[in-house]
Amino acid sequence: MRTGNTMGRFSVALIACAAHAYQRPLSLDRPRLAPLRTQPDYLITDSADLSNRPPLTEALANPRDALAMALLAVGGRISLANVVGAYDTTYVDAERWAVALGAASAAAAVAQLVSKYNISPNERRGIIDDATVTAFAGAYSLAVSWLALRASTACPPGLSDYDAPCAALAVLVFAYGAVAPVLTLLGLYGSERPELSETETLRATGLVAIGTLGAIFIPDCVAFGLGSSAWWDRVSALHPSQQTLESSTSLFALFATEASMVAHRVGKAGCAPFAQIVPAFVVVCFALAIAPCVAALYWLGGDISFFSFYRD
Repeated sequence: MRTGNTMGRFSVALIACAAHAYQRPLSLDRPRLAPLRTQPDYLITDSADLSNRPPLTEALANPRDALAMALLAVGGRISLANVVGAYDTTYVDAERWAVALGAASAAAAVAQLVSKYNISPNERRGIIDDATVTAFAGAYSLAVSWLALRASTACPPGLSDYDAPCAALAVLVFAYGAVAPVLTLLGLYGSERPELSETETLRATGLVAIGTLGAIFIPDCVAFGLGSSAWWDRVSALHPSQQTLESSTSLFALFATEASMVAHRVGKAGCAPFAQIVPAFVVVCFALAIAPCVAALYWLGGDISFFSFYRD
C-alpha cells in the first residue's frame, strides 16, 4: 500500500533535508558565480555570513505566506486528529478546508509566476530555478489536493467523471519530480544557464530522494485513472477506513510541501541560513507528516489494505 511507502518517503526526505544543515560554506570562485559577490542571492549562496537579517515576521508578512500559514494551521489540526485518532465529521470538514487551501496555494503559485512576485530574477538550472521550483510546488500541491479529495468521503459528486485526465496530469507532476532533479545534477536540464553552486547542488541532491519517493503516488493515480469509481467503491466497501487513510496521507504530503516552500522563502529572504532553517523544517515535517502517518496506521490498521486494494 502507498501509505507504508509514504512513511518511507517522508523519512528519506527528512534525511536528505537534514544533510543540508551541515553543508560547507559556499565558494564563489567559479567564474560565472562571481557577480553574486556583490549581488547576493541566498538561494544560491546561502546567508551564513549575513550580519543584519530581516525578522521572520517581515519575511512572512505578505499575502502568499498568509495563505501558507492558514494551510499549515489546518494541517496542524488534521495531523493532531490523526495522532489522537479523532476521525469524526469535523475531520472531514477539515479535509475540505485543506483541499481548498491547497488549490488556492497552487493558484497563488501561478499568480506569483505571472506577476514575478518574490521570484528571484536569477535564472538557474533545472528544478533549482526559483520560478521552476515554485511552479512545481504549485502543481504538486494541486495534484495531491485532487488525490486527497478524490479518495476522501468528502469527494463531491461528479469529480470521478474527470478521473482519467486528472490522474494523467498528476502522474506527469510526480514523474517530473522524480526525473527533474537527476537531470539537473547531470547538467542535462537547463545547461545553458550558470552552473550550480554548492548550495544548489545540495538542494538538488535532496530533491532526488524526495522526488523518487514522491513517485510512489503514481500507482494510486493510475488506479484511479483506469478503475475510477467502480474500483474505488469496491475498495471502500471492503476496507471501510481506506478512504480516510488515503486522503490523509495525501494531505500530509500537501502540508510538508507547503512547509518546505515557506522554508524556501524564509531562506531566500535571508532571515536565517539554511543550516538553521532545514533542521527546523525537519521538526515541522515530522509533526505534520511522519508522526500522524504512523498514528493513522495504528488507529485505522484494522480496516485498511496494505497492498491488495490495488487488485480489489
